Amino acid sequence: MPDRESLFEQHREWAAKLARDFARRKLPPSFDPADLEQEARIECWRRAQKWDDSLGIPFQAYAYMYVLNAVRMACRRRFWAAATMQEIDPQTLDGRLFGEDAIEDGIQRAAVERKMSLQLAAVESALMRMPAVEAYLLKRVYLQGSSVEEISMVWSWSVSRVKRRLSNGVRLLRKVMRVSG
Repeated sequence: MPDRESLFEQHREWAAKLARDFARRKLPPSFDPADLEQEARIECWRRAQKWDDSLGIPFQAYAYMYVLNAVRMACRRRFWAAATMQEIDPQTLDGRLFGEDAIEDGIQRAAVERKMSLQLAAVESALMRMPAVEAYLLKRVYLQGSSVEEISMVWSWSVSRVKRRLSNGVRLLRKVMRVSG
């Protein structure tokens, strides 16, 4: 097993070449390829420290996606900082899914969003059949996130009165939802 230092030295220019190749893609001229090369070398060093040759995988095959993703994340951090004037924590991992996992996640999200939109449509339809005051209170508190105290101040009602009307509204909404099926 080669020592970690020599493994890194053998592959540091390979990692820098990956970064240069990536930088040739339509990156803004303000991007310094040397920064990306440095990110690639740092990740190559990390991979050299963690590589286990007993698995029978060549080092470049093992390190390729790690180095390339480190360069991508460096670009994303730079773009994010330029767009929002905020830094991204370098320890933040890229949590996006790939391949079959991404497809499955997309299908699940679409199903959840569809179910939520159907439920919201049913609730809004039921609210249309309720007295205006209760419907308004339910919308403000449960759909828009207003507090009972805010509503009591706006309407000059006591907090207990707003809570009582909300309670009646929830009870009425359940009844309307049961009737409408």
